[in-house]
Amino acid sequence: KALAAVPASTPATELYTLVVAGDGKQSVFMREADYVSNLLKSRFGAVGQVGLVNHRDHMDDRPMATRETITRAVQTLAQRTGPEDLVFIYLTSHGTQDHELVLDQPRLSLADLPADALAAALAPLKNRDKVVVISACYSGGFIPDLKDERTLIMTASRADRVSFGCSEEADFTYFGDALFAKALVETDDLQQAFNEAKAYVAQRETEDNFEASEPQIWAPKGVLARWQQLRKNQAERALNTALNHTEAKTSTSR
Repeated sequence: KALAAVPASTPATELYTLVVAGDGKQSVFMREADYVSNLLKSRFGAVGQVGLVNHRDHMDDRPMATRETITRAVQTLAQRTGPEDLVFIYLTSHGTQDHELVLDQPRLSLADLPADALAAALAPLKNRDKVVVISACYSGGFIPDLKDERTLIMTASRADRVSFGCSEEADFTYFGDALFAKALVETDDLQQAFNEAKAYVAQRETEDNFEASEPQIWAPKGVLARWQQLRKNQAERALNTALNHTEAKTSTSR
């Protein structure tokens, strides 16, 4: 059902999203994923959204995040998007030193998602500009497998560092909070947002006396330009809609 609801592309440049909460044992990942999905729709105008969430209390009413469902979701986005569109993918979970994203649903046996398997899953989108953000320990280790000139990547940590904030009672991980609840609320420039988020995380880690996680970015100029074009087009459409609404009200009042 979730995939069937993804609309087909129009000639305009549009934003499609895939948000994944990997570890179903802790609520922070579901809370963060849901916030990010809402932000990408309300602030950044996403038209087609897929959410895959593992959570111990939502095994029957939320589409699960598995290697298979992530692959199918990507295939659907590849089919429904056009070459002018942009795809934003967010994954939040625990990560391993072997650079695998944890996919865990209580009482089920799910395979984790290694960096090379994520790269293979994203292959259908090789001709789409995309933003991939990963909030997990050791997530910098995903960059070598994912990076190309059509893929902008942000990660919560260096390949050999842990990241913080994965507690049951938290609403966000440190990086998710810094990037989505703070930086991207203040700016829609992706590079600037990352820089602000990285500085915020570093400050918080220093205050908490944690070893620096050192978030990483790979930012091809073409993807940054596509994102700015998307934002410009959205602003122009919003202005035209407002002008048309004003003209309609004026003609009605006459």
